[in-house]
Amino acid sequence: MYPVVPPKVEYGLTALGATLRAAVQSLVRWTQEHQGEVAAALAECDRNSLSQGPS
Repeated sequence: MYPVVPPKVEYGLTALGATLRAAVQSLVRWTQEHQGEVAAALAECDRNSLSQGPS
């Protein structure tokens, strides 16, 4: 933390955290490739929930 207002903090990734980089990048790539399908599935789920009424 730096003695400034507003407070400033710098963070870094540990070596252990860096081992997750490839896994996280794979998840990001998957979401980018499938975001249309995910959005469609979410919309369908919302439609189904609305058509069933309150529980």
